[in-house]
Amino acid sequence: MEHFAELFLAYGYPMLFLLGVVEFLGMPIAAAPVLMVVGAASIAGALNPVLAVGSVAMGALLTESFWFGLARW
Repeated sequence: MEHFAELFLAYGYPMLFLLGVVEFLGMPIAAAPVLMVVGAASIAGALNPVLAVGSVAMGALLTESFWFGLARW
């Protein structure tokens, strides 16, 4: 778990973006525990909460736009 924390602090925002993409693609990934860790890291000052939420939201928006375009096609 120690290595995950180091990895998360080094690549936090890209990992959150990929989490948003993977979850909205329909993969069975539990995002709620990861987002709770993000909240704790934001309170501790390790991550910017606005950028963290923005990263997840942009991944979700990109994926939902893909599904919308696929459904319209």
